[in-house]
Amino acid sequence: MNRLYSTFAGIVQPCYLPDTSLTISQSELLIAMKQFVTSNCRNLGAEKGNALATTAVLAQKENTLLLCLDNFSNVDYENGAPKIGTWVMPSILGRRDLIIVW
Repeated sequence: MNRLYSTFAGIVQPCYLPDTSLTISQSELLIAMKQFVTSNCRNLGAEKGNALATTAVLAQKENTLLLCLDNFSNVDYENGAPKIGTWVMPSILGRRDLIIVW
C-alpha cells in the first residue's frame, strides 16, 4: 500500500485486467498527486511536496486511468476517481506506466 512507481510502458501490471477505466485530466491528477504526497511523503515538507506533484502532472493534459478496486463495494465517483485500490496510467508519453497503490 501507499506506493507510487513507474515501469516500462506496455508490460503486464499487477492490476490486469482493470475493473474500469476512465480519462483523468491534468487538474484531477494534480489533486490526487498532492493528496498522495501529503499523506505519504511527510518528510518532503509541504512546499517541496506540492512542487513535485505539480511537476509530475505536466507530461500530458489527459491520462487513461485503469482502476483495480480490490473488491471495494460502494465506490463513489462523485468527487472524481476514487483514491482506493490501484491506479495504473499506461503509456505516459509512450514510454512509462505510472502505478499508484492507495
